[in-house]
This record gives sequence, C-alpha cells and structure tokens, in this order.
Amino acid sequence: AIKLVKMWYFKNVENERLEKERLKAELEVLKGQLNPHFMFNTLNSIYALALKKSDYTPEAIIKLSQLMRYVLTDCNATAIDLSKEIQVLNDYIALEKNRFGDRLEITVNIQGAINDKMIAPLLLLPFVENSFKHGTSEVIEQPWISMDLRVSDDTLNFKLINAKAKSDVTPIRSPSVGLSNVKKRLALLYPQGYNLSLTEDEDTYIASLMLQLGNIKSPTA
Repeated sequence: AIKLVKMWYFKNVENERLEKERLKAELEVLKGQLNPHFMFNTLNSIYALALKKSDYTPEAIIKLSQLMRYVLTDCNATAIDLSKEIQVLNDYIALEKNRFGDRLEITVNIQGAINDKMIAPLLLLPFVENSFKHGTSEVIEQPWISMDLRVSDDTLNFKLINAKAKSDVTPIRSPSVGLSNVKKRLALLYPQGYNLSLTEDEDTYIASLMLQLGNIKSPTA
C-alpha cells in the first residue's frame, strides 16, 4: 500500500511538472506570434507617416523604439505593472492618431488605481490594434473609437467600441492574429479570472473584458 501511494504521489508530481512545462511552452509560442504582428502594424503606421512627409515621423520612430524596448525586455516576465501596459496603449494610440489625423475621432477614459497592479504583458494591446484595423477603414465615413478602462480593487474592466462599415459594404478582412492569440493567453493565464465578450451590430463592434488581476496563473508556480 505504501509503495502504491508513493507511486501515485510521484506520478502526480511528474504530471504537474509536465503541465507547467506545456503551459510555459504554449505561452512562449503565443508571444512569439504576437510580438512580430504588433511590430508589423506599428511599422506600417510609421511608413504611412513617412509617405506623407509628416513632421511627426521622427517622434513616431522614438515611440516605436520605446515600444520595442518594452516588447524585448519587460514582456519576458509573466506579469508587468499595469501602468506600463497602459503607457504602451497610449503610445500606440498616439502613433495611430497622427497617422489618421482629423479623420478619426477617439476618446480614452482611464479611471481607478492603476499603480501597484500587475497584468500579463501585451494583453490589452491586441484589442486596440483590432479597433484601429477595423474601425478606421476607408469605407467608414466617420470613423471613431472609444476606449474605457476602469480599475476597482483587483478587478479591471476594459471596453473598446469602434465604428464599423455598413452591412451593405463588405471590406476584405484578414484574420486577427493578435486577437486570436490573446484569447488563448487569457485561457492559459486567467482560466478562472476573466470574462470576454465580443459583440457587434450594424454600426459598431464592442470588445468587453473583465479581468481579475490577482488571478494570474504562473507557468513556473
């Protein structure tokens, strides 16, 4: 009986170790797919500014270098400061605002205590990327995006709403690699701590995320 108990115990320990290694490997693969996708979109934004010979191009390049530093260094951790993630969102939005100019109307509302909070890196950015990708199409007469981020205690509520083309217009859409990956990362890192809702109607697309910041699952825990 003692021998069987020992075998059962060591088998459980080995299974837990293999599960942690699997989780870590899957997260690394997802990060590897997400980061180049993010850089590609940002470079496209700067390229558009350069074509217009915008005076903002040098500042945009500086912002890109800051974003690259964030991706290559800070994002190696399982969790980073929420304030850093929000700064990345603001930098990316600034790049896109200067790309589209007065044609785009965007509102950003951030409320609550964001300091001393942790979040998985690059978790929110794919939603913002997706809003710009599909909410600023040339077929939309008056493109607009609304971002609302609220932190209460240890709960983050994040909502993005953007305009979309009328139903009689069918622009070609490529699959959103970033958005697909963030769904997988949410399931791996916050299995019991998130609620994601993606809805749309004739005029708008809405992404709504509720996240329990303290419920992150570490692959090495």
